[in-house]
Amino acid sequence: MKAKLLYLLFLFVTVFIGLEIVLRIYNPFPARLRMDKIVLPRDQHIVIRNNYVPVLDSVIHVSKNSLGFRGPEMPADASNMISLITIGGSTTECDVISDSTTWPFLIGEYLSQDIPNIWVNNAGMDGHSTFGHQILLDDYIMNLHPSFILFLVGVNDVERYDLNNFDKRFISKGIKGVLEKSEVVVLIVNMRRTMLARKLKIQHNYRPFSELTEDNITFSDRYCDSVLSAQSPYLLGYRERLSALMDSCLQNGITPLLVTQPSLFGGGIDSVSKADLSYMNLHDGTNGDLYWDRLELYNDVTRKLAHDKGIYLVDLAREMPKSTLYFYDAIHFTVKGCQKVAEILTRELSKDSTGLGKFISLPGAVPFSQDAIH
Repeated sequence: MKAKLLYLLFLFVTVFIGLEIVLRIYNPFPARLRMDKIVLPRDQHIVIRNNYVPVLDSVIHVSKNSLGFRGPEMPADASNMISLITIGGSTTECDVISDSTTWPFLIGEYLSQDIPNIWVNNAGMDGHSTFGHQILLDDYIMNLHPSFILFLVGVNDVERYDLNNFDKRFISKGIKGVLEKSEVVVLIVNMRRTMLARKLKIQHNYRPFSELTEDNITFSDRYCDSVLSAQSPYLLGYRERLSALMDSCLQNGITPLLVTQPSLFGGGIDSVSKADLSYMNLHDGTNGDLYWDRLELYNDVTRKLAHDKGIYLVDLAREMPKSTLYFYDAIHFTVKGCQKVAEILTRELSKDSTGLGKFISLPGAVPFSQDAIH
């Protein structure tokens, strides 16, 4: 028995070392997250041939600048400019939307008509929650000293127990530095996170709309109440992390702006197909209404925190029309959806109360001054 265990241990170590060597030579799964460290892809241009989602472009161009963000390079005189960086998950990164049609890029284009010296970059990262946003903020964005940071948050924090338990349990201070250097360990951890994202339907999950309209389901009030009441511990953790993000910005002289997360589903009729978006079976224990009601609990946390801390909030969740013209799945935007988001956000950001809007009334933009905001 002892010899068998030693053989299995030897086999495990041999396979592990072999995989480690292979992945160091060629890794087909490059990691943007190494344990609790973010690795930004810099100076990249990817061409995606889309034959799967008909409502998206057939050829999609996705670029990253030298900072690892989407958008124009940071100007040499950025300290004399008004700068805005967007932070969020895949609904911010828009990683299957071409560079010039993402909503952060369009916001920059729209705002520059009245503020010539504005610079906007997109730091969204597919799958990232407030946990990852804090790391991104601390490790990268604080050093850039942007004037404003716009956070589109909520959906990637839904039922994220792993942030409070798994990561803290698995990554102790003593072994973290060793583990994050292992390609095999990083791959295993990221595969686990991917499976969790798939379970929670925060990945891109396109299904032909005709399939959804033919598969409706209703749930009892008791079941719905149990799903919603079970969110309480997750909502508490979400508020704590979101509050820490806001405090980090304010303490560093950055003006944060909050945006709630919209969804296609729940309480409405699709303007294209006229289908009821309430009862579609999403095959995750929810239908359209329940999915939306659960997401709205997290949006309510965002709304309440914005009110409590005096942070400007754009309630995109309530402003965005529910239509397959604008969404290609539960949360991700089509090209027309990005345009609609940009129009709503530009309109709201142009108001004086954001701090950004006061520059729009000027005949020409002036160098940004924190004193003008605080």
